[in-house]
Amino acid sequence: MLSWLFYLRKIDIYEPEKWKHILLIFVLGVLFSDVTFLLSDLTSMFTGFNLNGRILNDLLYCIIGIGVIEELVKIIPVILILKYTKAINEPVDYLVYGSVSALGFAFAENLLYFNSYGPQIIMGRALTAVVFHMFLTSLAAYGLMLNKYKSSKGLLTDF
Repeated sequence: MLSWLFYLRKIDIYEPEKWKHILLIFVLGVLFSDVTFLLSDLTSMFTGFNLNGRILNDLLYCIIGIGVIEELVKIIPVILILKYTKAINEPVDYLVYGSVSALGFAFAENLLYFNSYGPQIIMGRALTAVVFHMFLTSLAAYGLMLNKYKSSKGLLTDF
């Protein structure tokens, strides 16, 4: 986790992010990870949508019932930072803050997995889940960045 934090902070070569902002969004990613349980439970309660062993149902549940909810939860800290601070002030910041939020989320999620399955799951989670969480949230953050920096013709203007 620490190596990813140092790496993500160094990506912005022109104006490295302040540690207080990096740590704030990391903590928000950790804290908001619990919202996943609430949203998943509400979704199941109101729609009855759960894993049931049927291939198509389970595929859709994993995409919508898990994936969409997790991506929403991981991008909320980025939106909060955008709204309440001036930390995100250049295009690359969207990717950095999105990745750090996802890193916090993955950290909290990994603690749950380690507690349930033991240390033998560490390598698989570290090499796949953490990177995949950061990648997917960076895509969402990239969408926010495009929305901010595009012109009326849809071309990026602020690079």
